[in-house]
Amino acid sequence: MVKLITGQVVKTEWDGKWWITRVLQVDASLVRLVFDADKRTEWIYRGSTRLGPLFTEMEQQKLRRQQAAEPKKDGASFTRRQTMPTKKKNAPYIEYKRDGADPEATESRETSETPPPTASSESDGAVPKRAVARKSTASRKQEFQQSTITRWEYEGTVSTVDVKPLGKASFQTHICSIKCLSETKFQYKESEHKTVNPLMIPIVLGWDRQVSKHKLAGRRKVFYVAPCGRRLRTLDDVHRYLRTTNSLMEIDFFNFDWWLHVYNEFKPSREFCTIKDLSYGK
Repeated sequence: MVKLITGQVVKTEWDGKWWITRVLQVDASLVRLVFDADKRTEWIYRGSTRLGPLFTEMEQQKLRRQQAAEPKKDGASFTRRQTMPTKKKNAPYIEYKRDGADPEATESRETSETPPPTASSESDGAVPKRAVARKSTASRKQEFQQSTITRWEYEGTVSTVDVKPLGKASFQTHICSIKCLSETKFQYKESEHKTVNPLMIPIVLGWDRQVSKHKLAGRRKVFYVAPCGRRLRTLDDVHRYLRTTNSLMEIDFFNFDWWLHVYNEFKPSREFCTIKDLSYGK
């Protein structure tokens, strides 16, 4: 098989031509390649002669066998040694497995097991079939057996949490101070919000989490809108706002990853152990 690692460049045969491909993923005896010409991906068996290194090795072995079978010329006491190309750094190479058979030995063994042609076949003019090793192709699909073990940590349902919006005034130009969160409904109390999802605590206290998408390149960004209407774009802005308003909320209650859905709640199908309070009231 051809020893490959992610990121290597290897020549691959397709439709009778050699193409430059790159290794995307190696999975046991399979390798996933991407063609630089059309960005097409394909899974190929690492022992296939469609891979350039293995095809070159097979051709060199065939040439050596032909040279060994040729009779020595008169006066020639030695045969010229073939110069092997130098191995490039971080280049794919051929590896031989103990549980597999050597290609040269396999071909010689199959040839020896082929029965000799009979006289009747020679008289009929039929050409005896030569034993040839079957070539693996990319069309062969490997069937993976699905595991029967149930992973309960992924079994469950995802539901959306409904939060009643708190009444708040529209934004007016002002300088943020303690007055922004002076009302009781906007203040964080650890004893009352101990059982609430930490990422949902700002939403329960009147904050608004918005996800916007830019027109250029379609980049997404998260904004937090405070109860006073102030828009905060980064964790530094949130930290500065919490210090200015003397809020008791933690900075860990806020997350600016656009792919995180704070309104979704996962409920497992089976509960092996339920701990309502990890601090046990401390």
